[in-house]
Amino acid sequence: MAVILTKGDPFKGAFQFKQMLDSNGFSPEGLDVKGFLIDELFSENKLISFALLTEGYSLIRDKFLYEELNAKGYTLFKFSYSNLTSSEKVRFIYSLRGRDKRGGILKKLNALELAAGVVLVPVNATFEFKEFLLRWKIEYEYVPILMGEFKREFGGL
Repeated sequence: MAVILTKGDPFKGAFQFKQMLDSNGFSPEGLDVKGFLIDELFSENKLISFALLTEGYSLIRDKFLYEELNAKGYTLFKFSYSNLTSSEKVRFIYSLRGRDKRGGILKKLNALELAAGVVLVPVNATFEFKEFLLRWKIEYEYVPILMGEFKREFGGL
């Protein structure tokens, strides 16, 4: 979890956030809370910036950060089902794409199959698609991406 400040001490902000969680009955023990200044996030050396933009949520604005940027967050999956038997492959494809007017997981998640083994999934459906692939024992790689026309200024995220 990230606490992002426009000014002040980010470490103190993260500590205060953990204290607030604790005082409201949430156990922050297993929670990794990091503090950042917003200007730091967009330096070239911060790999967390992209993950925050594609998956981050603003508690102040009550929306995802990618929405604030006039963009949409997706996860691009690449996988192979060559380890499945012929009959398992057919069942997997039906489960993925659907069959007989019943939609598969792609329709359910509003995902798009770009090519065999390459699927673009809305960021909010990433976990469910991962679970789908794991149920089929399919190995995969994935990367978060942003698409859209970006605003030049971020305002108070």
